[in-house]
Formats: sequence, C-alpha cells, structure tokens
Amino acid sequence: MNGKGSLSERRLLIAFSVVAGSFVISTVYSQFRVRIIDEEALSIADRVSPNIEHLAAARAELRRLPELAQLYSKAHGEDRPVDPMLLGSLRARLREDLDRYNERSDDPKAAEISREISGDAKRLDQLLDLWERGLWKRDFAAAELLAQTEVLPAADQTNAAILRAMEINAGEARRLALNIAAVRNNGVRVLLVLMACSTAVSVLVTMFAVGAMRDYRELQESHSELLRQRADELEQFAGRVAHDILNPLGTVGMAMELVLRERELPQSARGRLLRGQSNLQRVKRFVDGLLGFARAGAKPERDASTDVRGALDELRAELEPYAKEAGVALLVQDVPCHAVACNPGILMSLLENLVRNAIKYIGNPSEKRVELRVMEETTAVRFEVQDSGPGLAPELQARVFEPYFRAPGSPQAGIGLGLATVKRLVEAHGGSVGVRSEQGRGCLFWFCLPKSLDQTKLELGGPNRTKCESAPKDTKRHELTTRGAAAV
Repeated sequence: MNGKGSLSERRLLIAFSVVAGSFVISTVYSQFRVRIIDEEALSIADRVSPNIEHLAAARAELRRLPELAQLYSKAHGEDRPVDPMLLGSLRARLREDLDRYNERSDDPKAAEISREISGDAKRLDQLLDLWERGLWKRDFAAAELLAQTEVLPAADQTNAAILRAMEINAGEARRLALNIAAVRNNGVRVLLVLMACSTAVSVLVTMFAVGAMRDYRELQESHSELLRQRADELEQFAGRVAHDILNPLGTVGMAMELVLRERELPQSARGRLLRGQSNLQRVKRFVDGLLGFARAGAKPERDASTDVRGALDELRAELEPYAKEAGVALLVQDVPCHAVACNPGILMSLLENLVRNAIKYIGNPSEKRVELRVMEETTAVRFEVQDSGPGLAPELQARVFEPYFRAPGSPQAGIGLGLATVKRLVEAHGGSVGVRSEQGRGCLFWFCLPKSLDQTKLELGGPNRTKCESAPKDTKRHELTTRGAAAV
C-alpha cells in the first residue's frame, strides 16, 4: 500500500508540475505576443499615421497654389491691389508640414523618397521666393509668367513625390496592421493548443487525484479493520485474563481469608497474609483495568444513575489507608445532591484511577496534597482531581491519555492503561476528559459526566427524589492526613 501511495504521489506531483508549466508557458507566450502587438500598434500611432497626416497637409497647401496664381492673375487684369501675404502664409505652412515630416521620417525604407521630397521642396521654395518678390515689386506680368512656367510645374513635381511617400507610409501601415492580425491569430491558435493540453492534463490530474483518494480510503479502511481486529484481540485477551487469572486469585484470596480466621495464627504470619491480600487486590485492579479498557466502548444503560455523595464516601473510606501510607493530605469535598448517568462501579473506577494516580506520582514536594472537587454544570457534573506534584511537561499532556503511554523516566511501576481507561469510559458515557498542568505546580485532571434522568427530573421539580436529598447540606471538606514528618 505504501508503494502504491508513493506512486500516486509521484503521478500527482508530475501532473501538477505539467499543469503549472503549461500555465507559465501560456502566460509568457501571451505576454510575448501582446508585446509584439503593442510595438506594431505604437509604430502605426507614433510614426506612420503622423507621417501621412503631415504629407496630406503639405499636399493640401500645394493644391492651393494654382488657385492663388489665378487669384493674382485676375487681380492684375482688373488692376486692383494684390496681397502678397497670402503667398507668404502658404509658404510658411508648407515649410512647417514638410519639416515635421522630415523630423519623423527615420524609416530606412522611406529615406530615398524623403530625400527626393526635400530636394523638390527646396527648389519649389526658391521659386516661391522669386514669385513673392515679384509681387512685392508689383511686377505682376513677370510674376505671372514665373508662376505658370516654373512654380506650378515644380509644385506638381513636389506633389507627386509627396504622393509616393504617402503610398509608402500607407503600405507600411497596412503591413503593420496585417502583422498585428497575424500575430493575434497565431497567438489565439497557440493558446488554444496550450489550453487543450492544460485541460487534458487537468483531467489526468483529476483521475490521479481520484485514484489517490481511493488508495487513501482503502488505506484508512485497512487501518480501521486492523484496529478492530486488535480491539477484538484485546477484548478476547482481557476475557481470558479475567477467566484464567481472576478465578485462581479468588481461590487464593478465599484461602487466605480462611487462614486469617484461625485464632491461633501468629501475629507475624497474620501480617504477611494481610500484605498478601493487599497484593492480590492490586493484581485484581490491574486485571480489571485491562478488562475495562478493552470493553470501554460499550454504551451505558439508559436509566443508569449513581449518587455522587455516596460514591465519594466510599472512595474516602477506601483510599484513606493508601493516602496515610504515602503521607499525602487528601481533601475530598462534601457535595450537595448530585446524580450522574452511569453505574456506581464506573464512577468509582474513574475517581479511584485519578486519585490513586495523583497520590502515586506526587513525588516529594514540600506539601503533599491531593484535592477532589465536584462542581455542577448545566447538564453535567464536573469532577476535578488536583495535586501538588511535579506536573507534566507540555509535550506530554497531549499523550497522557494514550494507551500504554508512560512518562519517560517514571520511577513508578505500571503499564499506562489507567488514564486510557478513564478516557474511554468517560467518552463512552457521553462525557469529556482533560488535564491542565504546569511543571513544578502540579496537575489538575478533570472529567464531566451527564446528569442522570433522576437528577434532571429533580431539578425540574418532578415527583422523583434521590436518596441524597435527605443528607445534610454541609459542604465542609474532609481531610485525611498522616502523622509524622510527611504530614501536612
């Protein structure tokens, strides 16, 4: 499965790389084509079009020369004043248009015609100068003759050169426009091909992704099946342990009890038997913890209910010797009437696990203290066990409820199933569990269990009453301490 997953990952990586490469190539190619189109368009706008505009203006001025010559001839025939300034204004505009054209005419293809226009325009300007002088001197006959024989033919020659230059610039504009169209069409075709390739690769990526997801699902299902098999094996193992170990232990415990009833038993032997019974109880708790963890996924009974105050009284009585032996002050809060939705054995198992762990791992602080608190919430009851021990490192808090987890270097014996059993049992009953800790300042383990149906009815004012209602409303704490150097 790992090899198959690695192959899928490589395929996905290659496919995504191809898609990304296609996108980059499409973008770069598009920008390259756009740059070419921009350059051609700017060439038309900044060079060709102004050239045609200036040449067209110069041609318009040249076409006015025959009209001006007729105007001067008619004025001379009627013997009325002639204004030479008209010719001077025409010359100035013609010279300005041609100068602007020559300034912008840097195209090598138009260099020859530009030189021809410059030569014709220079000769025409000289003739226009002579014509204007004749008009100023009022030598109208000579001026009219010069206009008809030299000025107008020179103007026609210059006009022809300008017309050829306009055709050259128009051809250049047409070439640039066709080039823009060709670049655009080629770009569109190439982009369509790249888009088609990207689409095809995207389809392949989708297929690879679907295959990878299928492989991942199969891997998850295989892992879940493996976990189910391990859970079944663990439950079967726990059942065998319960049958193969608990029964012989029960027989041994009964035999010890019978021996302890003998009156003539020496005191030293009686002490050893009592210690043996204590060790048997520890083995029984170990087996019960293993069995409880294996079966913790079972759903609780719907009408299950446990009186919290009664459970705390039993817990206090059971843990008093253990706390005295460890030199720990155990503070158990006396609580008002509460009932939680679980059976008494479950609640006792949860509380005993947490309190015993707190006492067991408290270490050697200046003040050895373990406190059990109970708080009522809206729909649940919250239990807290706080100690004054060394605390947990932040990286360990997230793993402390994992099965078989033990803090590195822990001096205490155990296999790490106690807190895992607590978590499984609490969550199986619809509750939640957690821990807060600071190194050097102790731990606070907590869990919440839903209120029982009887408790809910009581709070709503129903007829059902729980047995803890008649208990006194005293909330003082019971403190169990040891006498000696370790006592608080």
